[in-house]
Amino acid sequence: MGQLIIAMFLLLSALGFNPDLALFAQAQVRADEIAEQGYLRHDLGAYQGQYCAIGEVLAKGSERMNARAAMSAWQHSEPHAYVLNELRADRVGVGVAQGDDGSIVWVVAVARNC
Repeated sequence: MGQLIIAMFLLLSALGFNPDLALFAQAQVRADEIAEQGYLRHDLGAYQGQYCAIGEVLAKGSERMNARAAMSAWQHSEPHAYVLNELRADRVGVGVAQGDDGSIVWVVAVARNC
């Protein structure tokens, strides 16, 4: 999963996001939860920190769903594109997990420091 996280971070860093270790850890916990539950559900209350704004984008797909495919899907979805482009977030954390059914779960948490 490490290579998937790095690939996603590289795409996000091109958008101007900086890594936030706390967000990475929290996004990974969320990815593990979602993979275990088997369905996508947003939970912004899962993120702790001194942030003025926080957003989360989620994706779930087959093991062939790579970072570029997930990012493309988010950029073509108005609510997801808003979180990634208009929230004025500058921090990012990425989590990736594999579900029991083999699916890949992507969690990207973005935040703006106060």
